[in-house]
Amino acid sequence: MSLGGEPLHHIMLYNQIELFMKRISSIALCGMISTCAIAAPHAKWQTVDGQERIVISQLPTMVTPPLATYSSIEQGDPFVIESESSNAPLSLVEAAIAGSKKAPAKIAVKPQQAKQSTAYQTPTKKLVQPQYVVTKGQSYMTALRQWVAKDKLTRVAWSLPPAAIKALEEISPNGEVFKGSLSQVVTTLGKQLDTPLHFTHNPMKGLAAIHTLDSNVELNWVHGATLKNAVHNLTTDFGWSWKDGTTIQGGSWMSPDNFQLAAPYPIVSPRGDFAFALNTVLDGYPVQAQLLYGTKNIFIMEKE
Repeated sequence: MSLGGEPLHHIMLYNQIELFMKRISSIALCGMISTCAIAAPHAKWQTVDGQERIVISQLPTMVTPPLATYSSIEQGDPFVIESESSNAPLSLVEAAIAGSKKAPAKIAVKPQQAKQSTAYQTPTKKLVQPQYVVTKGQSYMTALRQWVAKDKLTRVAWSLPPAAIKALEEISPNGEVFKGSLSQVVTTLGKQLDTPLHFTHNPMKGLAAIHTLDSNVELNWVHGATLKNAVHNLTTDFGWSWKDGTTIQGGSWMSPDNFQLAAPYPIVSPRGDFAFALNTVLDGYPVQAQLLYGTKNIFIMEKE
């Protein structure tokens, strides 16, 4: 069977193909295909070498846009995003990277002022100078003894000549108050009485002295059961040589007599002056000392 000179099955197949072509044209997606064919597809029969076949022409062509390359970007006007810094502008690729990484927000940090310490602060105490009082009608000697007792000093040497003792026996008519250390107060009192007066304290030895010596002094503790023992100990303290033995054997104690020492006591002397210290100990006894400075040997003998 034929229609208009064409076989019927050709016509039916042709209609189906034409309908199919129209559908292809209508579903072309512009988002995926950059260019759509304007003309509709056309199909026709052709006989080649005795064989029939359908040739479809004017199909819609799908063109995929070329990927942007580095060279193609450079040839045209560059797509530029200005950065906030003073560096060079970003390229298209760098801009894409920069866009995916958001810069962290800047946080303004307000400087904090140091808080005042609330820690407890120990209040400073004003140093109060000690006071030494001479009451009205009291002698300076009595007041001086009370001052020494007030400072709890028990082993004190009193080395005062008669003139100094006389001055200290005077009576205070109105009473007085002295401020400062005991050493300062004693010196001030001596100036007031117009006599040299000093106080020396040796805490290591536990000794003190009231004296009139202007030079650097030394304090020693005189002790022993007898005078011979006391002189022996004093000789050792000053670094001199003491020889044991009798007079015939050439010992240091050459006196036939020895004397009981009533009690130990402190003495004051110019520093290193062994003769001064030894005379202080022997004063009042019927003996005398002979010192050999070359060998630092000492001999005690009867007074002539």
